[in-house]
Amino acid sequence: MTNYTLLAFPNLLPPDPSLCVAAEQLNLWTLYLIQNNIKVVISFVSMILIIRFSLNGKFRIHDESHRLITFKILILFVYALNNFVTHGQLLLLRLLHGDQPCSLVLSAFYCLPLKIIWMCVSTGLSTTLFMILLERAFVILSQQPYPRGVWFLIFAEICAMVTLTCWALSTELVYDFQVLHCLEDTPTIIPMMNVLSSFLIVIDTTTLISAILLVFYCRWRVKKRVITSLHYSYSLRYSEMVLQAFLPIIIFHTCMIYVFNVLGIIQRSFISQIDYVTRKSLQGLFNVLPYYALVCPILYVWVLGKLRKRREHEFSSVQKPKLKGKIVPLAEIYHENLRILWTKGE
Repeated sequence: MTNYTLLAFPNLLPPDPSLCVAAEQLNLWTLYLIQNNIKVVISFVSMILIIRFSLNGKFRIHDESHRLITFKILILFVYALNNFVTHGQLLLLRLLHGDQPCSLVLSAFYCLPLKIIWMCVSTGLSTTLFMILLERAFVILSQQPYPRGVWFLIFAEICAMVTLTCWALSTELVYDFQVLHCLEDTPTIIPMMNVLSSFLIVIDTTTLISAILLVFYCRWRVKKRVITSLHYSYSLRYSEMVLQAFLPIIIFHTCMIYVFNVLGIIQRSFISQIDYVTRKSLQGLFNVLPYYALVCPILYVWVLGKLRKRREHEFSSVQKPKLKGKIVPLAEIYHENLRILWTKGE
């Protein structure tokens, strides 16, 4: 048996000699370790940005859907933290035990918590965006001025994560594989990852198409001017504004998920036909989601900033009363502006 440090997850079995050889070949100056180290920095910067933006209130909007947006940002933070720990552990082990390749061999069993968190939050990146769209659809189609059941949507997503965790445990505990990276696909988990990849592609495609259709539906309903409720007219106008603002995020997210999951399915289809060192390099290159976790908070701040400005401008064209430094059309001014906009059908 090999001596293990506290940084490594101990193996239940002696290290596989072939993995020791592969670990020796994958040194600090190979493509595999270079991209891993870049992701350590990216994940750290992503966490700092999310904390800073949250403290400055950049993710809040005076809107009913802020809980789902906050939940999405929380998932992004957990994802960045998990990536920082996972990729950072590999960097530390390499720096401290680079001359002992067998000390770099990890147990998939003890890596399982990090792997499960990664699967849950990477799935949550797609499902939470779908929930934001679903919340707007409830408002539009139910003709209610305010959404209902936001907490239920969050609870449903948490239940889905628990289900995914149980599925992963029942799949991965079949055999204790040895790996060089905690996010590495093992033979027992490959079928599960293929199912998840296909599911996320379907969810994101549905989200993108539905968002575009809802924008056109809101525009058509407002222009038709057959709505008898002033508040529902406002909900339609505001929902159209929100969906238009979120389209860049939805498009960016869908493209990233397509690239990540399609490449993952292709890679896993011929994973047994290539040597281990090449396989590890490909797995590292195909994992583009850490870059997503860096860009997405910045994109959210930009989108929500534009949304706040558009909302303030939309209903403050006649007078501009201020509340705590923000333009807020109050009382009769608010309803008069609504009535003017609704009558014109602009």
